[in-house]
Amino acid sequence: MITTSEIAPDLEQVPEIFTRHIGTWKGEYIKTDQQGHFSRSFVGSFTIAIAGNQYQQVNKYEYADKDGVFDGISFIEEMRIA
Repeated sequence: MITTSEIAPDLEQVPEIFTRHIGTWKGEYIKTDQQGHFSRSFVGSFTIAIAGNQYQQVNKYEYADKDGVFDGISFIEEMRIA
């Protein structure tokens, strides 16, 4: 797990397109069915960090149930870029 942002991405191993996405994006997600009709929406964030050739993406989502009570879920993905 990446615990510091003091290590810069290894630009010889990490494609430039990856480095353009470092940081956090927050917003509202809208899900649709296959016909494009609204299904539901929820808030969430993506945080991407790269140290050397180690890539980490953390996705956090908050869903409201039918009573408006929020529940959170997080996913952490890590991989080595080489």
